[in-house]
Amino acid sequence: MKPLPQTVQAGFSLPETLVGLALGLLVAGCSMALALQQLQARARLAMDLQIQQDLLALTDMIQREIARIGLRELAEQGAWLPDQLAPIPNVYGDPQVFQDLELQPPGEAGNVLRYSYARHNDRRPWDKPYAPEDNLVTPNERFGFRLKDGRMDFLLGGAWQPLSDPGLYKIDSFKVRLERRPLGINPDCPGNCSSCAPVLQGLIAHFEVRALASKDASLVYRFAGSSAVRNLGVQPAASCAT
Repeated sequence: MKPLPQTVQAGFSLPETLVGLALGLLVAGCSMALALQQLQARARLAMDLQIQQDLLALTDMIQREIARIGLRELAEQGAWLPDQLAPIPNVYGDPQVFQDLELQPPGEAGNVLRYSYARHNDRRPWDKPYAPEDNLVTPNERFGFRLKDGRMDFLLGGAWQPLSDPGLYKIDSFKVRLERRPLGINPDCPGNCSSCAPVLQGLIAHFEVRALASKDASLVYRFAGSSAVRNLGVQPAASCAT
């Protein structure tokens, strides 16, 4: 009898195929997990940048608005003039800080800032004459910032308008504090008495905004700043004996 011919096995055996399939699935799973991780990191970074830019724009607006407090069309009315018996008080220069609905004493922080400045000529048509200062605070000249239900609101036209989107981030804390710094002008005073010197009513507003990302509580943001009120008033000089 002739011996049976020996057959040579071609391809992979079943155990080898199963091992290869398992390794392939493992590599594919790791690749998909890595790709998903990269996509999540990119989405988190994009959200982080968007929130930072939004908060930077918000704090920049707060600083710009603080600098406008007390602005009036005829600032020279606040100074002594030869044909003016006494300076006209600035009706716009009295910002107030509230904690919710309670007015805070001077120097105390709150979550609501109210102020005003003149803007009755902002939308004046080009063919209309320039209107002089009326020294009356109208509803469209009252402004403010407040924290309400996790968002920042802005008082405009007599109504509160939302400035932030709680779906993207929530304002966790908003604090504003007014610091008054009287500045003596120190003119020449007879008898070297300082009580007769007029005083410049300096005012600096300190504010802080703290926010949390709505979709990622680990992202916390804090922006703080200070801005000086430029439109200051002058307290008249007291009488001084010579």
